[in-house]
Amino acid sequence: MAPPPPPNEADLAAPAALRAPADVISRVFSQLDCVDLLSCSLVCRQWCRDSAELREEWRMEYMDAWKLQGLS
Repeated sequence: MAPPPPPNEADLAAPAALRAPADVISRVFSQLDCVDLLSCSLVCRQWCRDSAELREEWRMEYMDAWKLQGLS
């Protein structure tokens, strides 16, 4: 595996949370509830993409719960 490229000035200007490695962000996102995950998805495009799969899992879980309760 190749080492990551050195950061440029634009990367260093971003807050540390936005520069975190994808595996760290994924781990954090996996611990959030649906409301907090949705809020994080609004921070930036990258976080929106990173949280898309988890948001879809939450959506499916809610849809299943609605069906079980006869709310659909």
